[in-house]
Amino acid sequence: MKHVAITMMRLYEPSRQEWRDALDQRWLSLMQTCGLIPLYLPNDADLAEKILLLSQPEGVIFSGGGDCYAISGEQDARDLTEVRVLDWAIKYSKPIYGVCRGMQAVLSHFGGAIIPVTGHVATRHKISIHDNEIDTEIEVNSFHNYGFRHIPEGFTVTSKTADGFIESVSDRKRKIHLIMWHPEREDIAVPHDVKIIKNIFGAE
Repeated sequence: MKHVAITMMRLYEPSRQEWRDALDQRWLSLMQTCGLIPLYLPNDADLAEKILLLSQPEGVIFSGGGDCYAISGEQDARDLTEVRVLDWAIKYSKPIYGVCRGMQAVLSHFGGAIIPVTGHVATRHKISIHDNEIDTEIEVNSFHNYGFRHIPEGFTVTSKTADGFIESVSDRKRKIHLIMWHPEREDIAVPHDVKIIKNIFGAE
């Protein structure tokens, strides 16, 4: 099994006046199914970078949950950490896999214009996949209020919704793969998602 770093949400617990790093435990199950062992990255840019340099994981997953800087307009500890993590992954040519907020954060970092969407929260819809000469249609979950219709230079659209919003992109030169749906939130891991994740990180 291969070690892969994963970013976490930042949550405030008012009853204890504590900031906490958190991750949906369903990620553990999905990652194990994909032959991966998670390396949790705290929302502290300096510490996260030290962990990456010492551990040298196979790649990084930018998890979902919450709004990124491009939406909130406020750059918090998670945003700062994820920028540092992204820089590390690109510098060392490590694969990057972003999910929902992860896609929003990474794509907006490179200049993607994020815009509001309607009808994409707590629902399921079909997407058309156009990747490696494969044209097919699959159904995915959807939990986002913001998305993209256009992408920065260097990226390729690999799937779209019927209403024209981009659901996934890739930049093969920089080993970046981004999706808007949540593979970890499925009751049973979807073979299509498992195959993609294994291919990204070279897992068996």
